Amino acid sequence: MSGPAPAPPPWAVRHVGRLVKIFRTRAGIDRRELARQAGYSTSQVEPMEQGRRTQQPEFLDRAEEILAAHGVLTAVRELLADGSRAVAESAGRAPADRTPTGPQTLAELRAALALASPGEPAAFDARLNGTRVTELPAVVAEYQRLPALRAGPGARAVIAALLTGRGAAEP
Repeated sequence: MSGPAPAPPPWAVRHVGRLVKIFRTRAGIDRRELARQAGYSTSQVEPMEQGRRTQQPEFLDRAEEILAAHGVLTAVRELLADGSRAVAESAGRAPADRTPTGPQTLAELRAALALASPGEPAAFDARLNGTRVTELPAVVAEYQRLPALRAGPGARAVIAALLTGRGAAEP
């Protein structure tokens, strides 16, 4: 069955909007100026930044350049595409990709979770601490399958920067 591509999960759209706002604020420009430079109207950019509208790949590419986001917005564009693909897989509209693309170590997993949301590593650790040893692999696998952690090349670089403490990837 074919049809329009499914939208990424709402939580992913909210997190991407939050990243756009963080980089815009750090760049010292207001929403109107970002919209002008990216070739969008303020009324288009506002809901994307607030996570009420899915961010267009073209917008994220332009924002990456304008805001000097160190590859983070390019990485999240890839993550949104992966999230859309995961939604399609769960609806039975696309074959599942069984290639492990997510974090492969606990350190990578924690860094990826921090990239998705700053509070996630603490929640993950709390969940691990409350899990029986025999159930740990299932919990880790569950987190690895999160669409936001299916790391494309750009996201892998961000995660690597977080792990090595270079800080360039920190929004």
